[in-house]
Amino acid sequence: MKTLRRFTFILTLPLWVASALVHANNFDVHSLVLNVGGGKQFDASQDNQLVAFDVEWWAWNRSPRQTLSIGSSVAQWRTNANMGAKVVNVVSIYPQLTLYYPQDFPVGKVFFQVRALGPSWLSENALGDRHQSRNFAFNARLAAGIVTPNDWIISLSYQHISNAGWSRTNDGWDSPINLAIGRRF
Repeated sequence: MKTLRRFTFILTLPLWVASALVHANNFDVHSLVLNVGGGKQFDASQDNQLVAFDVEWWAWNRSPRQTLSIGSSVAQWRTNANMGAKVVNVVSIYPQLTLYYPQDFPVGKVFFQVRALGPSWLSENALGDRHQSRNFAFNARLAAGIVTPNDWIISLSYQHISNAGWSRTNDGWDSPINLAIGRRF
């Protein structure tokens, strides 16, 4: 099963690159977003904090209700755990799907985002009591929010880092409540 997942990932990665090249005129800064948050780590006696800066640099508007984008994230995770690394820096590239509610509101467009399997480099392979086998993992995020009429982005999200079961040690870590504020261009 592990081999099948790796093989599937290796096959889909060129499709992302090919899609980006086909839509090369879409390479640009589409949004800049600052994320701040944290909370209790599930199944552990530690609290985690997150500060991240995201840059969306490719976007394809499939329809007025769906946008597929690719971006980069630089984040710092902190914990209050008594053992293990207290600070981990993370650099990610992520695919993201944004779905917009069909009706606009006076405050703006309501959206839901899914970010999954964003390859990530970790400066440490542990955050407190939570361990990863390697310094490579994946970034996942679920978010809901609004884009105001003047293109400000405000959202709440849940963020997770893990190696998606590629290695035996896969505790993962979470930042359950995050506030994101940014600007769409």
